[in-house]
Amino acid sequence: MSPRDLDEELVSAFRDETADSLDVMLRLRDGWSELSEVEASTRLLDAFRVFHNLKGAARLVGLEAIEPLAHAAEERMRTFHDANVRVDESEIDLLAHAIRAILGHAEGTVGEAALTSVTAELGRGLEVFGGMARANSSDITGVAESTLVVSLPREKSEIEAEVPERRNLDTVRVGIAHIDRLIGMTGELLTHNAQLGVREARLEAIADSIREALRGVHGESRDAFVTILAEVESLLAGDRTERQRVGLLTGELGDTIRSVRMSRLAGVVPSFRRIAEDAADELGKRIRFDADVGDIALDRRILDGLRDPLMHLVRNAVDHGIEAPLVRVRAGKPESGGVTLSARSLGPNVEISLTDDGRGIDHRAVVARAVAASVIPADRAAGLTEAEARDLIFAPGLSTASEVTHISGRGIGLDVVRTRVTELGGRVEVTSSSRGTTFRLTLPVDVVQTTGLLVRVGDSVLAIPMTHVVRTQRIAASRVQRADGGTIAVEADDEPLRLLWLASLLGLPREPDGPSLMTVVVENGASPVGIVVADVLGEAEFVVRPLPWNLEHVNGIVGAAVLGDGRLAVVLHVASLLQGSSRSVAAEQHGLLASVTRAGRSVLVVDDSVTSRILVRNILDAAGYETLVANDGEEAWEVLQQRSVDLVVTDVQMPRLDGHGLTRRIRKDPRTAEIPVIMVTSLARPEDIALGSEAGADEYIVKGRFDHRTLLEAVGRLT
Repeated sequence: MSPRDLDEELVSAFRDETADSLDVMLRLRDGWSELSEVEASTRLLDAFRVFHNLKGAARLVGLEAIEPLAHAAEERMRTFHDANVRVDESEIDLLAHAIRAILGHAEGTVGEAALTSVTAELGRGLEVFGGMARANSSDITGVAESTLVVSLPREKSEIEAEVPERRNLDTVRVGIAHIDRLIGMTGELLTHNAQLGVREARLEAIADSIREALRGVHGESRDAFVTILAEVESLLAGDRTERQRVGLLTGELGDTIRSVRMSRLAGVVPSFRRIAEDAADELGKRIRFDADVGDIALDRRILDGLRDPLMHLVRNAVDHGIEAPLVRVRAGKPESGGVTLSARSLGPNVEISLTDDGRGIDHRAVVARAVAASVIPADRAAGLTEAEARDLIFAPGLSTASEVTHISGRGIGLDVVRTRVTELGGRVEVTSSSRGTTFRLTLPVDVVQTTGLLVRVGDSVLAIPMTHVVRTQRIAASRVQRADGGTIAVEADDEPLRLLWLASLLGLPREPDGPSLMTVVVENGASPVGIVVADVLGEAEFVVRPLPWNLEHVNGIVGAAVLGDGRLAVVLHVASLLQGSSRSVAAEQHGLLASVTRAGRSVLVVDDSVTSRILVRNILDAAGYETLVANDGEEAWEVLQQRSVDLVVTDVQMPRLDGHGLTRRIRKDPRTAEIPVIMVTSLARPEDIALGSEAGADEYIVKGRFDHRTLLEAVGRLT
């Protein structure tokens, strides 16, 4: 896994964890007045744990600006708990407000100044508790930036710290990587079932041959052929029934597993509404934000990857699209501008549209800015169509804003939108008039299972995702001509179509052209491109398998798929193929991980923070360790009763059974007493380290800016 992939997964996990924490806090507020004093005190500690986890998780994903706020909330909860103060619902509202600020910062909509303001708010009012107050607005600081590792002498203790069991939850977190593996296995079953279909066809052909032979066979030989035919027909009937049954079950299994990966688009609508309203407030504009996304669900990776592009589009709609209230009134429009987010299903794809009813895009102004910024030469500008001129807004560094603001106008938004959507296997289109502008994003619903157009180049079968396919057509060779340094096809009453040969794009031998060219027309911004292939074999649904690590850098290829007849089809990434982009290889990290690989060693990672678990798990997985995970000490102890591991990496503060209690249990049981234990925690006080030593931990890692090398070196020493 590359650093970029790791960062994206961690930040996504942090957002999910923060959103879950907000939900917990809001539910806590709703029932707060009904709690007894003892229950309220316990829930206050739960709130403390929430912010403790968020503080550590923020540090791990590099969102250091969140740490002081989370630390301030921790100290506020600790102060009230130690002073035995019963707080009211307004206090829980303040905590929910703090979590909203954290979530907004993780989504890129809340700046550091706002975080500082909330931090100060959390620090106020504690001085009334005198010496019991642990925090105020002037002494809220984060943990030291450096990472501290302490090797601890092993001392066994008979004392076990227990925490009362919490109520059962009706949800469980499953890592995307595990779901991907299950989907991959389902794909194998689908492929196997398709191969059974090929075997069925062969058996049917054998049966037909025997029936044909029976016409000329008589006597005892005929009886033997009849017996053989009956046996083949019996096998054929059994195979057909079994294939249908397995196909049905495999399909249901695949649908169920894929549904776990999906997230409803409606779940992110509130955050985009907040982004639009905040931008309007800052710009002195009035808007109404509407959403019509129905029950459409997307693969979580697609949805997470869409957050930044949609944020850019929403902010641009408010800034560039919607006019000031007075301007709108003078133009006969309502004072409040309209911004609408909508979505519709297109088979295996989804189309997400963001529309505003503003002034529209002045394509002439776009061209003028593009020429001034040297994006295009002046002599080419005159020949651009209106659609091609509008498409220039996606050029890097180009902005049509009259002034630069922190909302937009720096030329860093729309090029990012197209790049991100392209990376997700989708495309972006823009239409505009004096009545407003619409951006349409077409993306695959699922990044693992998709529908593609199978084509042939030489002896190779390749798949083009249907997201990019406009049409297929045969073009007469007489219509092909050279122009502007390239090859185009000129059809009557149509715009010239630029042609590219897929064999040449992939570096394969190009076959001689015949009297006509089989062409797949694909989207490429405002100007479609025709890709010439040897033949079109039809559509197919398949599971995309990742490439081996040593082929990840191959340009224009996203993965491979095994077809029903056993052939391997290479799945193309159309946008990068056309643009000539290539993926980068994280050589430094790869070299580091390779140097500490410990094949066959198993590590149990214990942490109630999903972000922390993902980070540690991914680091160890990439280094070659077999990694198991547990949500708290009790779950970890259950794992240790079922199988042996070579090392335990545990957090300290967890529900049910904390890291100290787990380590004491490990040391007390002869079966597990020799398993090394590393504590990874934000608790950095000397007394905390001493407690870890007393519990029997071998090493104690204090998380400042989390260092992969520190963890891997410690794991390497102890395994």
